Amino acid sequence: MRVLNFEYGVSAHYAHSPQHEMGIASLSADACFVKSLRNWRYVDLCTRADRIQKDLSDTRIKQHEIRVSKLWNGKFAQSHQFTEGVAVRNADQSVQTQISVEMEMLYSTNRIWSLRIIRGERVPNRLVLTQIVSLSLVELIKQNPFALDLSYSEYSGGGLLGYKRDDSTLSALLSYPVSPQVSLSFGYQFTNSTIDYFDLKTPILALKFQALRF
Repeated sequence: MRVLNFEYGVSAHYAHSPQHEMGIASLSADACFVKSLRNWRYVDLCTRADRIQKDLSDTRIKQHEIRVSKLWNGKFAQSHQFTEGVAVRNADQSVQTQISVEMEMLYSTNRIWSLRIIRGERVPNRLVLTQIVSLSLVELIKQNPFALDLSYSEYSGGGLLGYKRDDSTLSALLSYPVSPQVSLSFGYQFTNSTIDYFDLKTPILALKFQALRF
């Protein structure tokens, strides 16, 4: 039997760097059509809108994405899910295409491992995400999900006063719920830029308001 579901929701996020006294607030809304196919395959058609406010900037992003997923049981984990996706992002009057792959593994202990890789095309004269590799572990402790996220990302295409700008960022973040709808995260972020002004080493403290689904 093939089933078509429609899901949509909104979420909010706030991150603060105590060292640099900088804050980032974001608001997101997304909607997806999820179609169930044969043999535990799924197709998602999603659209998403984000607004990201920093101390000196206000960015609006629109994204449309198609994802194809496959579920199966395995020897090393209770279940696996492999997902491929193609997305088109529109931000700051520029358009970028991204491709992604993700592997998720669910164990009988309710532990979840996931690995995700995103590659983005270069956009002339725009600093855009060209690559990100992220590893996530979610562990249920007393029925509460504790998450550890590690990521490495690369941005390219920017510039300042005639100098080329490329950034690479390493981050580690530990998250846990403080209520059913709110999670608290803390971690550290290190950014190395070809322009020294944008180098960054800072702790991160964040609040995430979980998506309200309708």
